[in-house]
Amino acid sequence: MSGYPCQDTQAQGSNQRAASIEKRFALSGRETDVLRCLSIGKSNKETSMSLGISIKTVETYRWRLMMKTQARTVAQLVHYAIRHGIIEIQE
Repeated sequence: MSGYPCQDTQAQGSNQRAASIEKRFALSGRETDVLRCLSIGKSNKETSMSLGISIKTVETYRWRLMMKTQARTVAQLVHYAIRHGIIEIQE
């Protein structure tokens, strides 16, 4: 018994799978840092200098971000960052 009335085991399994998928595609702290830099317009080189990592590492994080968020462009990554509260629009 789950402790929650009227919750069947099939629904529990579905919820657990959804949580597992969300966790698998969750952004790491470093991915979030790279996303913030890219979202404010920093180049790969500027991002690497800001975070103290190589340009190749920035490129790898950018590729991972695009895979995880299913973004095809940096503009779509920025849109993802805004939607998920990673960055805020400054006026």
